[in-house]
Amino acid sequence: MSRQQRADTRQQRLFMLLLSLLIMLVLWWRLPIGEIEKTIPATVVQQRFIDSLLIVRGNWLVKNKPVSLSSSSPDGNVYTLTVMSAQGWPQPQHGCQLLWQQLMGKPAEALLVRQQQRADYCSYLLTTGGELHYYPSTGSVLLYN
Repeated sequence: MSRQQRADTRQQRLFMLLLSLLIMLVLWWRLPIGEIEKTIPATVVQQRFIDSLLIVRGNWLVKNKPVSLSSSSPDGNVYTLTVMSAQGWPQPQHGCQLLWQQLMGKPAEALLVRQQQRADYCSYLLTTGGELHYYPSTGSVLLYN
């Protein structure tokens, strides 16, 4: 490779680096970090909650239906669900907020306005305006807008 070709290659790399930095700067300026969680649709949050429940239930079935089950949340934290229903659905033994953290991960708390434990279900009010209800006796997850 000649000196001219190497110089051209360096210039192209420098140009691509500067262009990438400029694009990242524009995206950072146009999309403030605090607004990101508000752009996640409630249906996506509902589906992620359901997926987490199904993973836990699948592990419960594979491990021959134990009373307690060790698993990890999406953010990598290891936890133990100490009570599973007879059908294998996680129970909010220590509250709905802890169950949310275990199933969705601690960073997902930014998606919640508040959570509340009712007599037979957990209620999660989302930043998007929707409300999730989790019924531990049946594993049902309903979204109300």
